[in-house]
Amino acid sequence: MAHPERLMVLCQLTSGEMGVGALQKNSTLSQSAFSQHLTVLRKHDLIKARKSSQQVFYSLSDPRVEQLIDTLHQAFCAKEE
Repeated sequence: MAHPERLMVLCQLTSGEMGVGALQKNSTLSQSAFSQHLTVLRKHDLIKARKSSQQVFYSLSDPRVEQLIDTLHQAFCAKEE
């Protein structure tokens, strides 16, 4: 999660499974660089991949990852009332 792109991927996946194309649409990185970030997240068991035909879909690997992202969002992104 040390890189903003990886954090953005995790945030997007809290909404559910997404294809790699949809995930990359919000990125400014090249396909190769973006793929490397996905590999880091998979290597650390934060996301999992599912292949359907020629498309790859990603989702969070554990509900605790979603809880962590939600907690970080509330702590750092939620607007104070």
